[in-house]
Amino acid sequence: MTISLPTPNHPAAELFDADTIEAVAALLHPSKRSELSSLQEVLRRAKESSSSDVSASYCVCMKANGAIVMERIGPRGGHKTIWTFAR
Repeated sequence: MTISLPTPNHPAAELFDADTIEAVAALLHPSKRSELSSLQEVLRRAKESSSSDVSASYCVCMKANGAIVMERIGPRGGHKTIWTFAR
């Protein structure tokens, strides 16, 4: 499975600093992938802990099709895939 990171000119690149890249790399390591939360689990937890003073949160999770993505979750539970690391 090939892992890709956002190119410098992609809007998602703004979300990645050195610490974030290191944390994502650890999550994407083959031995850790089974520990990734599913998108549905992340959405459920976000809804349970929702706060009106947070504009959005970001997480790395696995979609039902097996894609590993960074997802933006809005304050009302809407979500959007910001970047796909692997399919």
